[in-house]
This record gives sequence, structure tokens and C-alpha cells, in this order.
Amino acid sequence: MNIKSTIACALAATALMMTSCLSSSNDDQTQTETLNKALMFISDNGSMSQCKETSIQIEYNYTKLTMGVTVKNLTLPNGTVLPNAKFSDIKLIQNNTGWMIAESDGIRPEVEGFSSESIPMFSKVKIASINHLTELNGQMQVGYERAVMLQTGSCIVYITTPDAWSTGFTYVDSSTVPEPFKSAKPIYLVKIDTEKQLASIQVHNAVFAPQMENLGLVIEFRDLPYTTLPNGSIRISRSEEFNPYHDNAPNSKFPISNLTCTWDLFRGINLSFNCAAMGGNYSVRADMPFNYGINSGDKQ
Repeated sequence: MNIKSTIACALAATALMMTSCLSSSNDDQTQTETLNKALMFISDNGSMSQCKETSIQIEYNYTKLTMGVTVKNLTLPNGTVLPNAKFSDIKLIQNNTGWMIAESDGIRPEVEGFSSESIPMFSKVKIASINHLTELNGQMQVGYERAVMLQTGSCIVYITTPDAWSTGFTYVDSSTVPEPFKSAKPIYLVKIDTEKQLASIQVHNAVFAPQMENLGLVIEFRDLPYTTLPNGSIRISRSEEFNPYHDNAPNSKFPISNLTCTWDLFRGINLSFNCAAMGGNYSVRADMPFNYGINSGDKQ
């Protein structure tokens, strides 16, 4: 394992507020992660739930090249409750350093105290464990993604982390500059608050013009409405004009409007918004797929 992946694993464990245990038994090298504040939402024949908090444990078997997940209280729309539902031995379909995705069809989880006949069959199970790094103010910042998809009948359960760092190229079209401006500096942090049922987006190294790239401006969009989508995405949007937060206070110098952000749990984040600032109008967009082990703006 190279130094980047070592840093990623260590920082991911801290940032996720999860416990991690690496062990070897029966010649198998295994690891478990416990995520105590995961998000879960459900698509029931296209009808969507809001996000709620749950707890999961992800299991890795580096010898057999499999993953597994245990969901603390898996409650399905038909009222079925599966405590500590354990999905095991899901084969890896992608296996890169820091990037593991497992997927299997036709899995019945293990649930202690339940007969096999009383446990529903899940037609598809998918788990993604992705760590990636970017540079923020001279320090390496970890981005981490843990995503789970469990499908049974017309019901699809999605589980992920409560927030996600993402980076890539940000593009700015401006009324004051004739050519579009591209920057690899901005870094975005998307968060979902399950108590308020609202989202927030932090923009680190925010830029609207080339001369802003080294200012280290941090702005935050707070109290944003969101919806969950059947394809496992979270859509955040606010069309009316609002003031972002800067230094923990609303700032009327950078009014924001027409904000749209889509967080695809398995693919990445894209967003766009308009900003009226410094005597100009700026149209900002960013496309940020989850890529591992790269610096801000670089592509694999």
C-alpha cells in the first residue's frame, strides 16, 4: 500500500467516526468498519422516503476478495423489520487501491432468530467503499464514500455517509470576463442533516475569477431543501436568491441563486449556481466524479 492510500485509510476512519478492526483468522485477512451515523433512504415503487439515521458495519475479506454489510435495523416499507440483517460474501467487481465495489444478485441475508422462509430475498446488493485525497490549504484532505444498495421487489434501500467531500474542475462563465474560467482549486463538502431534514454545502477556495484562486475564500450554503431520487441520488436545490455564510455569518456581497446539486451515491457530485458579486454575474458549475488518489482537478 502506498503512502497516499495509507493516509486515506487513516483519515477516513477518523472522519467517518467509525471503528475499524483488521484481523487474520483461518488464513483470511479481514477488516470491519462500523459507521454509526449513516444515512438511509428508500424507494418504494418510485415513492421516496426522506433520509434517516441508521448504523451499518462493512466487512472486507482481502483474501477471498469479497465484501459484506450488516444493517442494524433494516425496516422495509411493508413493515418487515430485520434486526442486524447480514449480507455476506459479495464478490468484488472493482478492486483498486482505495476503491472497492462489490455486487451480487439473489442474496438472502442472515438474521438471527428468523427462519429462512421469513426473510425476503434481495435481487441485487451493491456496496462501494471509496477513499480519495485532495489538497486543501497545503494539507491532504480525505474524501470518503461508503454506499450500499439493497433491492427486494419494488423496494430499493440506499445507505451512505452523512457527508461527502468532492473535488474536480469548477467552470465559471462571467459577465466581466470574455472567456470561461476553469479552476481546480474549489473543494465542496455536502452534508445532510437528518434532524432538520435540510442540506448544506461548503465551498472551500471558492472562485469567481482568476485573481481569487489564492484567497482561500470559504462560503457555505445553509438550510437547503433536498429530495431523494429512485436512482440513489440526493437532489439539493434552491432557486430563489439567498445569502451564503462567510465567517459564520450571512454575507450579502455574494448573493446566490438557481442552486442545483446532485449527489449520486455511487458516481459523484455535480452542482451549479449563479452568483452576483463584485459588480458582475457569475455562472458556476462543477462536475466531480469520485476519483481516488488524485489531487484537486486531476483526472485518472
